Amino acid sequence: MNNFSWRRNELKEIITDFTMAKTNEERNLAIEKYDDSKHTNAVNRSFPNPLYKYIRFDENNYWEKYFEGELFLQQPEYWNDLSDSLCTYTEASEYSEHDELIRTAFRRNQYATCFSETYTNMPMWYHYSDKYTGMVIAYDFTDLRIPQNLFPIVYDDYIKINVDTLKLYINDNYIKCPPFPMLVKSKQWEYEQEWRLLGGREIRNGIEGPVSLLWEYEQEWRLLGGREIRNGIEGPVSLLNESKSAIKAVYFGINTNISDIQLVLSLIDKNFTTLSIPKLYKMSMNNTKNELEAHELNKDIFSTV
Repeated sequence: MNNFSWRRNELKEIITDFTMAKTNEERNLAIEKYDDSKHTNAVNRSFPNPLYKYIRFDENNYWEKYFEGELFLQQPEYWNDLSDSLCTYTEASEYSEHDELIRTAFRRNQYATCFSETYTNMPMWYHYSDKYTGMVIAYDFTDLRIPQNLFPIVYDDYIKINVDTLKLYINDNYIKCPPFPMLVKSKQWEYEQEWRLLGGREIRNGIEGPVSLLWEYEQEWRLLGGREIRNGIEGPVSLLNESKSAIKAVYFGINTNISDIQLVLSLIDKNFTTLSIPKLYKMSMNNTKNELEAHELNKDIFSTV
């Protein structure tokens, strides 16, 4: 068990209490415990640092925005787990069109970006960093005001959050339930050691949009809405801040192209001060231990290759 396994166990207990509750009072107690846990863990900075984001060099060059201070919040329907963030029906006979609307509305109104506790996971390098051709960015969230929205994923095959439970927390067509369905995945995904930064939707000044996550470094963060159109291309919601101080390191894959590495170096030169330049590493395979390991790169030498 890692140092933060207690966070998963704590969250699992809260979600279990919520899903097993028979009365609104019992459910409200679980929610209060959830809120207290968010606050306590935020104050105590009870999350791993750094956390790692696996990234591919996509053809639309969205990845470049990471080095301008953006993080992309996506809806679960765009992820690779078909059951991610979906509530369940108690029995097939209980299905109704109204219930399906509630189920899909909850999923479509949730946003998150995902991280891992490790940068050496070979399946994740293969799937999320495009067969070792991408990179991993290390983020240090110590000085940010966002940890109330940062959660570990609970891996459990028995916790089922029912649509009927969600229906108890609907008011004016907005679901008031905490986003527990976003925090539980099958144990088949346990190797990812995942943490999620969550965002929902809210009404502000009469306009519906993603919930502000209160990310702050020295300057203001801006959360841009929904599936947005940028330069004529539809893409995920983004979170913007002019400071890039959370990025502490970049790990290039075994098969990362030199041209992509050089492009990253140019973006670092453009967007980072001398004192804030992240460390650079190249992954390689240790054939004795059959595991990935990182070797630090000399930026000045490598940029001339």
